Amino acid sequence: MQNNANAHNFSYLKCFGITFAITFIVFSFYLITFFTGNHDISYLKFGTKLTQGVWEGRLTQFVIQLLFFNGHLLPILSVLIGLIFFNLAPIILYKTWNLPKNTINIVLFSLLLTTNPLALSQLYYVHQITSILMWHLFCTLGLYFSLLKTSSKNHHNIIIIKQILTNFHYHQNILNLLKNRITYDKKTFK
Repeated sequence: MQNNANAHNFSYLKCFGITFAITFIVFSFYLITFFTGNHDISYLKFGTKLTQGVWEGRLTQFVIQLLFFNGHLLPILSVLIGLIFFNLAPIILYKTWNLPKNTINIVLFSLLLTTNPLALSQLYYVHQITSILMWHLFCTLGLYFSLLKTSSKNHHNIIIIKQILTNFHYHQNILNLLKNRITYDKKTFK
């Protein structure tokens, strides 16, 4: 009877809402004070162009910012949208690993990843924050799609390749995705 009640009250959206609210509170000082790194001032004044990340080898660095904000950096909104996508990633990862549907477990798992002190290193350069935090979600979706059983293998592979190529913008994310996929494959095929 208890399992049926938990399954009835379970919702990934509810888990996301709780996780996002707590992450928002944890990073509220950062959001309200709008820290800027040494690279951010010129982006605040002049915005970004699609080609500005190319010299670093980050070909899709400003795509998200261009799509959402026409290349401009909006102090609170840019960070807020980045945090929304950042909080979706661990929930999808939890679902990808097919772990038990339990609100408390998902929220704790998500908070372990989103409020981890290492996340602060990704919040330093505000001009990249929307795309940096969104690529975590894209990497997780790449892993999710790579493990998905589909009827069309070619369609399946195209989605995976697209996700991986898109994530080459931010090399730490793609390395984590590949490491997780290789680790999962080794455990699965033993």
